[in-house]
Amino acid sequence: MGQLEDNMSTKRQRWPWSEKDLRTFNAALLGKWQWDLFHKHEEPWAKILDSKYGDWRALEEGTIANQDSIWWKDIISILHQQQNSAIRKETG
Repeated sequence: MGQLEDNMSTKRQRWPWSEKDLRTFNAALLGKWQWDLFHKHEEPWAKILDSKYGDWRALEEGTIANQDSIWWKDIISILHQQQNSAIRKETG
């Protein structure tokens, strides 16, 4: 094994989370942002987001513009995943 492979193997052993754990953590964190945006819309940070992307209705409608940040697109994506999951549970 070469030095690069040894280094990668060592990093994998020290990293405590799997890729699935990181995806779940990321989805939970983005979900928290959604919750806060819906329920704390009078906070200064929420007003800034409203001015940049539209109010919480824009988030709920899921409209994405090309100039939107990756972070905003991820929040909308997580919201759509949650809605689709709820629909599947209701019809399943």
